[in-house]
Formats: sequence, C-alpha cells, structure tokens
Amino acid sequence: MTILIALLMSSLGLMAAYSIKSNVEINTSPVALKSTEGGEYDSFVFYVPGWMKARLTCSGGTGVVYIKNVFSNSTIFEANMNQQLTAEFPIPYEGDYVLQFRGSGMPTCALLMRDLHPPKQVQDTYYGLGILVSVILSMILAGMRWFK
Repeated sequence: MTILIALLMSSLGLMAAYSIKSNVEINTSPVALKSTEGGEYDSFVFYVPGWMKARLTCSGGTGVVYIKNVFSNSTIFEANMNQQLTAEFPIPYEGDYVLQFRGSGMPTCALLMRDLHPPKQVQDTYYGLGILVSVILSMILAGMRWFK
C-alpha cells in the first residue's frame, strides 16, 4: 500500500512541476538598438530555456528586424519594419538568440515570451516516467486483486 501511495504522489508531483514550469513568462525591458560608427547596429542577446511563443514589439526605425540563433547562425524570425512592428512567432529551441536590426533610425524593441515547453529530451523523460508509473501502478493493483 505504501508503494501505491508513493507512486501516486510522484506522478502528481511530476504533473505539478510541468504545469508550473510551463506558465513561465520572460519579459525583456525595451532595448534601444543604436547605430555604431561602422554603420552597424547594436544587437541584443537573450536566452530561451525551451520552445516558447514570442511577441516582439519595436518602434522608431525603418528596415529589417531579425532574430538569429547564436550558435547555428540560423535566422528564426525576420520582418520588415516601417516605424512600427508587432509580431508573434515561435522560438523553436532552447539556446541563446540575438535580436538585430538593419536599416535607418534608432528602433527600440521589447520581447515577451510565454508558454514554455521544455526541450524534447525533458518532455520524453516526463512521458517515459508517466508510462512507467502507470505500468507499475496497474501491476500493483492487479497483484492486490489476485491476492485477495
């Protein structure tokens, strides 16, 4: 009976931890992307702990705003901006990303990221543990029924 209670408590703990973590919101304060002497613009680097929905709001410039993965150098978001930009898009993987601007003016941008989904490896671990707990729980219940 103790094993049964322990399995139920551990599965409830896993469900609670997953739901608490998925309600995380990451909000960056507005960042001004100033031009440097070489005609390049400052960039803004940020970290994302897993797949998330992002909402980017920029104002004050004309050009192209884009977000790249720092390590793979792949562009995950790119949009034209004409003094104002509001866009929603997914950030597909955990990692470091850089927000950059090409154009004229001095844009100010802010990011709101929400609906965190842990990396695939973590999700697979949760699913595997859930299946394992279900199998053990059903074996214990079946065993209890046979021994009565």
